[in-house]
Amino acid sequence: MQHEMPLRSLVKAVTWQVAGVVLLGLSTAYLAGGSADPVAPVALLTLVAFVAYYVHERLWEQVRFGRASSQAQPRPFVLWFTGLPCSGKSTLAERFVAELRADGIQVEHLDGDAVRGVLPSKGFSKEDRNNHVRQMGFIASRLEANGVNVVASFVSPYRESRDFSRTLCNNFFEIWISTPVEECERRDVKGMYKKARAGEMANFTGIDDPYEAPEKAEVVMDTTHRSIEDCLSEVRQYLRERGYTVSAAK
Repeated sequence: MQHEMPLRSLVKAVTWQVAGVVLLGLSTAYLAGGSADPVAPVALLTLVAFVAYYVHERLWEQVRFGRASSQAQPRPFVLWFTGLPCSGKSTLAERFVAELRADGIQVEHLDGDAVRGVLPSKGFSKEDRNNHVRQMGFIASRLEANGVNVVASFVSPYRESRDFSRTLCNNFFEIWISTPVEECERRDVKGMYKKARAGEMANFTGIDDPYEAPEKAEVVMDTTHRSIEDCLSEVRQYLRERGYTVSAAK
């Protein structure tokens, strides 16, 4: 969307005033010959003014001078948080999404646990994981193409599917939460790592399933000794350097 800047409005007013004076002078000269019907001059002037205003506005529609975009985020982005389970991906993503929405920025959050709650049939084999991430990458790209910013938080352990998702999007920024497995396991309140080590959970990333670290992540952060605000401050700064308007936490 675009709005009209004050200078454009001023110039339009001046051109309309000049056009009005010229038209009034010509109309007056034309009517100076006299008319037996006293209503005719008023009707003619009204018609001339109506047509002139319409033409004036249509001509200005073709002029780009003085127009400014009213859209705060002209280039939607896809922020893709990836890392081991319990590394801090979802926590950071949820907080950042809340900040963006508070600023009136349109954003959707695609989260691994939430999506699997809707699509419980997805398995955890390498093929299943790759297909799942590709599908989420496609959804993110469609949202981005329609002007919606996307914050995604998935373990997404394999480079192949992450890189595929990158190729689908125009402004894909990979945020690697590089928190080591020891710290992730310490934070695990659900006991998933314990179950995986006991053989009660198969294909668990970081234990019996590999995590392929990104080779070209835009942002890399270990959350072991960093606060949520400190981590998000780095994400905000990265986006600002690329021209995005992102406010500090309130």
